[in-house]
Amino acid sequence: MGHAEARTIVGDVSGQGDDTFFIGQSFTTTAAAFDHVSFSFFDPTGARQALGTAYLFSAAYTGTPDGLASASANLIATAMGDGSNYIFDPSLRLSASTQYYVYSDTAMHLLGGGTYYRGGSYASSSSASANFVAGAVTGADANFILDGNFADLNVRDDNPVAVGTQRGTESNNEPLAFGQSFTTGDAALNNISFNFYAEDGSPLALGTAYLFSERYTGTLFDMPTVTRNLVGSSLASGSAYVFDPNMVLAPNTKYYLYADQPMVITGNGVSSLPGSEFSRNSRVNPFGSFEPDLTGADANFALRGTAVVAVPEPAAWAMMLIGFGTIGAGMRSRRKSTAPTLA
Repeated sequence: MGHAEARTIVGDVSGQGDDTFFIGQSFTTTAAAFDHVSFSFFDPTGARQALGTAYLFSAAYTGTPDGLASASANLIATAMGDGSNYIFDPSLRLSASTQYYVYSDTAMHLLGGGTYYRGGSYASSSSASANFVAGAVTGADANFILDGNFADLNVRDDNPVAVGTQRGTESNNEPLAFGQSFTTGDAALNNISFNFYAEDGSPLALGTAYLFSERYTGTLFDMPTVTRNLVGSSLASGSAYVFDPNMVLAPNTKYYLYADQPMVITGNGVSSLPGSEFSRNSRVNPFGSFEPDLTGADANFALRGTAVVAVPEPAAWAMMLIGFGTIGAGMRSRRKSTAPTLA
């Protein structure tokens, strides 16, 4: 099973370039390691574009597009484009908070004219035999997207989970305290983590998150002492709320998560996950209640976990052993009764 649904958007960037050329683009990872990495540029229609082969380096490459195939210094990996994505070997792991450089050996007409990406820059070459040079506009970027899985959250091909990375319809311009519900898929989950997204698209988690099995409409002041319907809580760690790994979420079940610290989050996304809703404490007041938004709006959030493999209980093991023993005894008795008798 693949990871398409479990991917996390690291950068979704509109750049300055709008021409046909060989392109290089750097990016800096967030505060988490990533694997199952893919990378795409965008064409002028806004569609993903990945032509030829992409070369991933740990330092800037200043040679020619023709020289990429023989380059070895600082080369990490390569990936053949399928037209819309460069999909790297899933075992490739990108370190946290690290700058990387991607170069394509095929010229493309790219989309630009948007905002800059923090921690990135682009380079270009006008021909296959001309060296890559830094973009004319300092800090400018190509329009690109980097996808991957958090490598430290046990999301692997042998135990996959794709609960959802929701691009929500809700955003705010001032810090508010938020709640977000979600509905799990067909598998029970443990190793749960959750995050919102900040204005720059990076994962965001502040304060403490409280997870309930029913909607919470009480106050911020009361939330730390509420036990009714409380499933678990987690203090923000880095850019995510990472819950007790032994906490298990039931399959096909709706849960409600509320954060006790105000945040500015992103939205302006598309569609909603089935059965999810958004809440806010609009007054950011310890004595103000969370108010659910029942219009179908969502925050921009990501939920991750590991599918729980069912293990028989000790009593079940005992019953199975008794059953196996009974079957064995019956087979031995049958062999005795059918044994030939010597005259």
